[in-house]
Amino acid sequence: MKRANSNESDLDFIKRVANYALNWLLFIWERFNPATHLAMIILFCAGTATLAQVHDSSRIAYACILATIFFFRLRLFDEIKDYESDIVINPKRPLPRGLLGVFDIKVALILSIIAEYVIVQAVLPAAMRCWLIALVWSLFMYKEFFIPNLIRPYLTTYATSHTLVTLPLTLALIAGMTNQSQIHQSDIWAALGAWLVFNIFELGRKTFQKNEERKNVESYSLIWGRYGAVALVIAHAIIAAYAFTQAIGQDFAQIGSLMSACVAFLIFISALYLFVKKKWTGSLYRAASSVFILLIYGVLALLPYTR
Repeated sequence: MKRANSNESDLDFIKRVANYALNWLLFIWERFNPATHLAMIILFCAGTATLAQVHDSSRIAYACILATIFFFRLRLFDEIKDYESDIVINPKRPLPRGLLGVFDIKVALILSIIAEYVIVQAVLPAAMRCWLIALVWSLFMYKEFFIPNLIRPYLTTYATSHTLVTLPLTLALIAGMTNQSQIHQSDIWAALGAWLVFNIFELGRKTFQKNEERKNVESYSLIWGRYGAVALVIAHAIIAAYAFTQAIGQDFAQIGSLMSACVAFLIFISALYLFVKKKWTGSLYRAASSVFILLIYGVLALLPYTR
């Protein structure tokens, strides 16, 4: 009988672990690209810290870690929910092409929830109540509120009900960073602004020029028309700017003009999209909906340094 070589089996194990880790790195690069997502999350947390008048860099860093894991978990939820449709529409995505399996994603989901709990319990305890609300809401999102056949045909309702999770998440981050569980009116304004801004991201990324629309792919430009979709985004931007102005109060006199400049940027790109009916303006408009998050939270993050 041939005796097993333990060195070979160890080497094989190391290769399999390394390959599995590489698959996860590829998944993260493709579906949760650090270059864009981390920039958005850091500015989101830093801007929220400005609204909450937090200056403790360690608490802001803990909030960034919590938010990163939370948003990554939402990405994992979407991968599972979209798996069957991705097989048909987006077969090159990681799950349809077999890079990872649904089982792998579910294990990662459980580990993510555990990691979030540990962070909240250990370093952001005041955030526990709002984090639990955000967690429960995200789980309802994952199950599509147990009414998938009813809610899926209504893309706008579906999207905005999902982005509502940013309300308790923002309140959790504020509570954790301030170490105070009491919710103030300014916190509500900050959370409302966050929800509206993330709606802009969602509404903008699924808006296309007529010659960009794809068969069997829903879009807000099909549902609302190009002008209607843009009007919806601009309305969100104006109300979000107002909400942030209310959240920050009178501490910074220039907040109103800076928020107006962010909205003006989005209006300018929207006008290009509407009146220059080219594919590149459609791409530019979708990019602008993402840049708007970076821009408006970047302004908030840098605001304390402009006094």
